[in-house]
Amino acid sequence: MKFLTPLLEFSPKNIAAQQVGFEVFLRRKKYMLALRCLYAARSIDPNHFTNHEQAIRFRRTLRSLAEPLPPKISEALEAEFSPLISPNADLLELNSDYLSKNSESAAHVQASLCVRQGIDPTTADENQKDVMRTLALPSVSLEDAIRGLDLLNDWEAQSRYREDYIAAAHERWPEATVFMNKHD
Repeated sequence: MKFLTPLLEFSPKNIAAQQVGFEVFLRRKKYMLALRCLYAARSIDPNHFTNHEQAIRFRRTLRSLAEPLPPKISEALEAEFSPLISPNADLLELNSDYLSKNSESAAHVQASLCVRQGIDPTTADENQKDVMRTLALPSVSLEDAIRGLDLLNDWEAQSRYREDYIAAAHERWPEATVFMNKHD
């Protein structure tokens, strides 16, 4: 908090700072501050892939609180957040719509897969295959490819998916050391 508050105060148009602020405040259960960061990030770039993931995670967090929030805080959160994602929204359907609208962007597809993995862990195998498919998108960047590998690692994906992903990424970016075989 010591570094975050000045960062948010002096860099209000920095989307990365707002997204980090969201993560910190969500973990610290400072939901109003997390929501403020989420809205600030959305005002900077409404279609940023991380905003989608964070908004869905925020709704899931509000739905699964172990102890209910005080009524005034709960009402304020719902009043502010409901226009973005209603309390009764089908999150899988929202995510599916988001994926269909952004199917040509590897970063957006990966964010959608991350959301789907969080909501329904039984889709793990499908998600791992879909991360692999992002490498075939014409607009995929090296940064997207690295993010995809990070997702597979975070999910503790089957080694065959990781190995196939690394091989395909290495073919596309042969100079990228992150995708080089240890024996190269």
